[in-house]
Amino acid sequence: MRCPRCGRASGRASWYCGHCGAALTSVNVADSLAESRLAPLARWALLAAATLLAASAVVILSFVAQRARRAPPTAPVTQLAPTAAMASSASSEPTGAGALPLATRRPARVVTPVPQPTPLPTPPERPLAPVWAIPRLDAPPLLDGRLDEWSGPALQIDNIVFGHGFWHGPEDLSAHAYGGWTADALYLAVRVVDDVFSQPASGAQLHLGDSVELQLDVDLTGDWDSAEYNDDDWQIGISPGDFAARPPEAFVWRPFVGPAEGVRVASQRLADGYTLEIELPWALVGFDPLRTAGLGLALNVSDNDDPRPAQLTMISSAPARSWSDPRTFGTLVLLPGSE
Repeated sequence: MRCPRCGRASGRASWYCGHCGAALTSVNVADSLAESRLAPLARWALLAAATLLAASAVVILSFVAQRARRAPPTAPVTQLAPTAAMASSASSEPTGAGALPLATRRPARVVTPVPQPTPLPTPPERPLAPVWAIPRLDAPPLLDGRLDEWSGPALQIDNIVFGHGFWHGPEDLSAHAYGGWTADALYLAVRVVDDVFSQPASGAQLHLGDSVELQLDVDLTGDWDSAEYNDDDWQIGISPGDFAARPPEAFVWRPFVGPAEGVRVASQRLADGYTLEIELPWALVGFDPLRTAGLGLALNVSDNDDPRPAQLTMISSAPARSWSDPRTFGTLVLLPGSE
């Protein structure tokens, strides 16, 4: 080895030059010799370690892949209700690698249909008798005798059934009505054209003056062939009062005789007649509008042009109306509402 300072060759292995004393190397010569002897062994050890690591990695990756093929998916699975096409195989369980264990399945989502109300039977209709359909009201009307809140199909009251000789045309006597209902009551609004107003009577005699008469058959189907009144047939008189000392009133002639308890009446006097608004509780006549869609009905108007009690003319909504035969009434249909 030559000295980097003096350039002379050193005859033996040493850390310093024997001529000038300069340091020959920063590495111990014995260490250098040891490194030269151990280098092949180190390379072999490193190669063996790398080979072992590679083999281990292959084994680990193979094991992970096999576990992944056998393991169920970790994401939740939503199972829908079976369709008709799936119903035939509903008793068998799926098999194969993609089958889900029963413990991991969610129950099928089954939608229970909301039961719909059974429609009420269609009320029967009598030959040549009017059918009047009235709506279900969202709220009871204000009973004040004013008809500006009423609309819809009107029932015409224009058939002369008594006193033809005293009737002198629509200006003498004519009428039409509006109707509606709630779960608690029947509501009627009647507009009467009458050139001479006279109501000198009351109570059981109120028909001997200007007034309205309501006839009902609350068991229309059960009494279909009956020509006689029974306990479910009603004849109720409604008086507007005399617009002075006597207030409006309601009176029952059939199936009993007496005041119509619970019936509310409001009236207004007009230049060419009068109006009536009537609230008739279903409880009074024993009728359930939620079970039966219709009943028999005749609306009649009596006229008296004399200051003394008298019934000169009667017009009716039913062309063949008879005071004693419920088969001559028309049909009142209660249209369903939004409930």
